[in-house]
Amino acid sequence: MKLDLIGQLADDLKQAKDGDALWQCCLTALGTLGVDGVGYGVIPMIGLATPGKMTEATFFRHTYSAEWEETVGKDRLLDEDISTELLLRGQEEIFWNDDPGTYDATPANRRLHQLENDLGMVWGQTLLLSHYSRDPVSSGIGLHTGHVTSDDEFFAY
Repeated sequence: MKLDLIGQLADDLKQAKDGDALWQCCLTALGTLGVDGVGYGVIPMIGLATPGKMTEATFFRHTYSAEWEETVGKDRLLDEDISTELLLRGQEEIFWNDDPGTYDATPANRRLHQLENDLGMVWGQTLLLSHYSRDPVSSGIGLHTGHVTSDDEFFAY
């Protein structure tokens, strides 16, 4: 089934007319796999990605809840996100259910982690797609699986 999905996604992407259509094709494919929230970010100029300025330095698009966006603050969505910092350090994957202390999180990182847990954003994974040490830009994608209810179920999924 996954190979069929990849083939279908490739066909759909070829027919997409613009960026919005490309985004929708990817969301549809990921949704078929059970992903119900996606955050995609690109940092085109690494020098602009400084602590507290991650949102400003990043092209970021997401399908996370409006409540998440409102609670975090639309102009600060990535500023305290430990995942963004870890991706820029070259970490290839971050599991959302990990203790942020594992990643030397700051108090601001811990507050955001707790807020997201309170909103039900517990099980997910952020993946490094490209890194400025190898490419002209850095990018990553966060995938939320809200239907999962335990660590064991998440890792099995």
